[in-house]
Parts: sequence; C-alpha cells; structure tokens
Amino acid sequence: MNIMYDEYSWPEMKELLPKVRGVIVPLGSVEEHGYHLPLCVDNALGFEMSKRLAEKTGCLLLPIFPFGQVWSTRNFPGAISLSEETIVSVLVEVALSLKRHGVKNVIFHSGHLGNAPAMKKAARVLYDNYDFKNVFYFAYPDYVKLSQGVMEAPMWKGNGMHAAEFETSMMLAVRPELVHLERAVIEYPEDTCTMDFRCMPWEEYTATGAPGDPTISTKEKGEELIRRLVGRMTELIDQFIK
Repeated sequence: MNIMYDEYSWPEMKELLPKVRGVIVPLGSVEEHGYHLPLCVDNALGFEMSKRLAEKTGCLLLPIFPFGQVWSTRNFPGAISLSEETIVSVLVEVALSLKRHGVKNVIFHSGHLGNAPAMKKAARVLYDNYDFKNVFYFAYPDYVKLSQGVMEAPMWKGNGMHAAEFETSMMLAVRPELVHLERAVIEYPEDTCTMDFRCMPWEEYTATGAPGDPTISTKEKGEELIRRLVGRMTELIDQFIK
C-alpha cells in the first residue's frame, strides 16, 4: 500500500479512508540545533520516523506540518515559532477533516518535543467537544529509557537530547550531508533550579543552543535509536488500535 495520503485521488480516498487503520499527522519545527546541525532537524527526524511508523502499522501518512512551538529557542536566528493555541487549532481542524471522511484513528507524531503539550490539548478538545476519542499522540516516547546502552555521553539534566548525541546521531542516520561534526561543541550549562521554575529563553544559559556532547555521535547509534523509538510506537499503536 502506498502510505502517502496526498498521492491518492479523491475517488480512491472515498474507498480507502473508511477502511484504513489510521492516519499519522507528522509535526516538526524550524529552530536552532547548535552550530553543527540545520534548522530542519525536527522536520527531518519527525518525517522519517513517521514514515517508518506508517509502514509498520499500515497507516496513511500526511505531509509534515513544519512549524512548532519553539518559545525557548525563538530568539536564535532563523527560528519560526507558533503559539500553542495556533497548533492546537490546526491539529483539531485536520483531525475533524479526517473524521468527516470516515477515518477512525488519528495519530499525532512530533519530531519536536515542544509540540507535545499542544498535541495533548488538541486530543482533549477533540474528545470533549467532538466525541472523537481515538486520537493518539507521540513525541519520543520513553526516549531516556530507550537510549540506554546506545548513548555514551550523559544527557544534560538527565533528559536533554536537543542537538546533542541523541539527535545528532539520528541526523547522521537520516540526513548525514547536513551534519557538520567539525563544528560541534561540548557544552554542559550549569544546572541551576532556576530554569525549572521560571521561564528562561535558552540564550540565557547556553551559548551553542546544543547542551550536551554531540561530538561522539555516530550513524550506527542513530539507526538504533530510530529503530527503538519506532518499535515502541508500533507496539503502542498495535495495543490501542485492534
């Protein structure tokens, strides 16, 4: 089956959509990822994982929604930041369009962790206001646990994966031509409690925008991380959608 939603004609969709297992709505962002990675990291990783997930689960895949909520990094040159309310509105309207055409299950999947609150809020709106209860959302589920045995460098603050070894390795697996490891810098900003209890734009505590150690990233690590993440999401979708 061709997984690409927008490559079908409308007569084909009339037959297919009421029968399809689900539709994946991929999300990303345009934001900084250190000195060594491009702005498109979350779009590249989000789409590649969504593509593999669709292939494994028998779902259709929409084109990626390329912008996200990037309040923390919005002041780095090049960032495009949408409000959470805007993203929620887009997701709700996309899901309602799918529901109108007979789709029974919708999966929001983001390559950008900052979109997670908006995806959850959209699912709640769909549940409460439209009685659409089969809406699921994923953004790197269980990534800290799944990275054990793969990652070598400690994550900043125990869970920081932005532009560090985790994301850089995955980009080496997906878009190696866009990775410039020679520019990578090891940076572990001071771990104060202030940033946990007060809004702090990232430029206030990181010079590179990539807290952690991206210098030891490899393609092999990236492929294994993607395999584990897609495998975990496949397990969950198989559990949710009988």
